[in-house]
Amino acid sequence: MAVYSNINPNFPVEGISQNSSGFRDNFAAAKQEIENIQSKTIQLTGIIVSDPVEIGSGNDNLIINTMVAGESVTSGTWAPGFQFATSGDSVITITSSTAIYVKTIYSDFILVWVAMNLKFSTNAYTTAAGAAYITGLPFTSISAANNIGMFNLIDNNGRLRLPAGCTQFAAQSEAAGSRITLLGIGSDENLPITVSEVLPSLNYDVSLQGTYRIAV
Repeated sequence: MAVYSNINPNFPVEGISQNSSGFRDNFAAAKQEIENIQSKTIQLTGIIVSDPVEIGSGNDNLIINTMVAGESVTSGTWAPGFQFATSGDSVITITSSTAIYVKTIYSDFILVWVAMNLKFSTNAYTTAAGAAYITGLPFTSISAANNIGMFNLIDNNGRLRLPAGCTQFAAQSEAAGSRITLLGIGSDENLPITVSEVLPSLNYDVSLQGTYRIAV
């Protein structure tokens, strides 16, 4: 990196009097540059998402934590639930629910990583219908259906069924919503998990993690 300075590298040298104008000019330039460094205002690049934080001081010097001037990262918990597109006479009983999120703000988009474990039971329903969802995402997904993220879904106790032709579980956040659609993935198609794959009067234990985008 090039360094630009008014200091003449030829001063001081042996045999040059400290009373010479060249020596005095060089010393004055060095003194001025030191003063400039001591009072320098630094331009921080990136998104300023919070005020810089003083983390130490002494001898008239201030130490600032500049990490807050880059990407912003926050975290927290959320409360997942379970529902069908049409609830009908279904009653979902949540027996255990744990979930966390990490939200990272970048210059032109925001990503949210989530992880959860949900244990629930169903009654002997007959009129419930449609797709199955995990509910309660901490932030609403963006509206672009093809760019909202995917999740790994694990059936911990083997009670969920896969739609015909599918060989593994997955999940996807709903566009412009706060629900996660449970999916079965096959070689030729991806199909939503529906009431046909969530049998009534059983206990379920599902885990999920992944990343989705939210609006800036």
